[in-house]
Amino acid sequence: MLTGRVPGTDLVLGMSRRLFAACRSLATEESQLLPVAWVGSSDLSVATPLDDLDEDRADYRIRERREQFAYWEEEARDRFLATTREAYEIGRESSWEQLLDVQPQLAAEPPTNLLEGATSDTYLAIERSAPAVPSAR
Repeated sequence: MLTGRVPGTDLVLGMSRRLFAACRSLATEESQLLPVAWVGSSDLSVATPLDDLDEDRADYRIRERREQFAYWEEEARDRFLATTREAYEIGRESSWEQLLDVQPQLAAEPPTNLLEGATSDTYLAIERSAPAVPSAR
């Protein structure tokens, strides 16, 4: 598992090589989709910055951008599923060094004072000393 602390929290998250490869593939696909969605939209490429628009017009433009991205994301759904599945399988056969282009530091002994949970693809830990979150009643 590749693990890391979530900044500003008491959480440590981790993922397997295959889950990491799948997430990275999906993020790459979505980042390539953004310019397509931007160009394919009606007045979204207008040079007027959102800061220069009144609140209603800025809200409208933001909603329109989100709708356009959601449309293109749905159009690319089958491709996203295929490339993400392929990356998941490639991750299974790859080393961390192959996936990251660096050799990650191996932690032979886990940090103490953690409450941990794991599946074959995910890891979650929280410090025992973390403040309790109030429950809704």
